[in-house]
Amino acid sequence: QLAAMTTLYMAIKLFEPLEMETTFLSQLSRGCYSSAEIAQMEIDILTALNWRVHGPSTISFIQYFLMLLPVAQNSPVVATLLDCARFQAELSVGDYYFATQPMSYVAIGSILNAMEGIGIHNLSNSERTVFLQQAFKATGIDIYSAELTEVRSRLFEIFAKSSGLETNEKCDDASMGSTIQKERAVNCGSPVCVSRRKGLVRA
Repeated sequence: QLAAMTTLYMAIKLFEPLEMETTFLSQLSRGCYSSAEIAQMEIDILTALNWRVHGPSTISFIQYFLMLLPVAQNSPVVATLLDCARFQAELSVGDYYFATQPMSYVAIGSILNAMEGIGIHNLSNSERTVFLQQAFKATGIDIYSAELTEVRSRLFEIFAKSSGLETNEKCDDASMGSTIQKERAVNCGSPVCVSRRKGLVRA
């Protein structure tokens, strides 16, 4: 329980604009753990992880990879690819298989799958080729490797199962965007944000 509370505390420090005091966590534990015990557990966890607690997420990789597209970053096609790829990345969290794969593979696989649903009139073959060349140059990832092919296949499966559509059924259709939003509303509900609780102070 102490480890769980401490990792929550660490995650808030890393990814939220607010800072939670250890005294507040101690209060949440109803006095089971003191501020000093929480602080010591944080040090123990950081030491065990060699302070490697802020690596890029799959979503971060997706955003970085999309910057390699030879199109304007504020264009609708980039926004559509981002939304479709991000949706696949979110779904991948529920499948342990993806925890064993590099996040960069899940990211590039999500983007390539999303491209299957983008019409040539929105993203030309030459633009796709440039993207693939730039991605390989930047990462060395072989898009034809067996590992990435398997990642893409698993992403296809969970996407189709969740949305009822195949990714090649036009990610740029309004129906796809509507489906993604509905699935997020159903599957990604969250309790009240921790940052809204009393006792938090701005960092």
